[in-house]
Amino acid sequence: MAEEFRLVQPKEYYNKFLDKNVRPDERELADFRQTILNIGCITTAEGSALVRLGHTTVICGIKAELAKPNTDQPMNGFIVPNVELSPLCSPNFRPGPPGEQAQVLSQNMADLIANSQCLLQESLCICPSPKVSTGCQEGSGNLHATIRVSAAISSCNFCSSGCIIVSTPNMTILL
Repeated sequence: MAEEFRLVQPKEYYNKFLDKNVRPDERELADFRQTILNIGCITTAEGSALVRLGHTTVICGIKAELAKPNTDQPMNGFIVPNVELSPLCSPNFRPGPPGEQAQVLSQNMADLIANSQCLLQESLCICPSPKVSTGCQEGSGNLHATIRVSAAISSCNFCSSGCIIVSTPNMTILL
């Protein structure tokens, strides 16, 4: 019954929880989902991170390879983001070519990398151009946030030799 109410009247459904100052999963509004980060988890990648936010797990790997720069930007390297949403992580995803959600998430990841300047394209010239690939391990929660965190952490891991360990009740970073 609650699922039908959420689908038919989403505004009223969420307002019911907002009136009680809780989320639909009974967390308070200011409470974060438990977060687990495993940095450098793919030993064959130049940068990687496994991120779990609540019930969503994403793994991100950055592979670098030599490539010829684009002719319109000869002094810039380039980044090729790719999001794979496997049917193994959620029944909502189907096998075959990337669906619309995977394409939108790939573009969001490209925009995030470009706008945050965590990997400067100028610094990629004359050195390997990274390909950023993200694979969903479990997709029952917030894919956008989890993919963004995994791409940012993998980029940090790609650019540096180490990261700071942070441990709070809701976040754990493993090296």
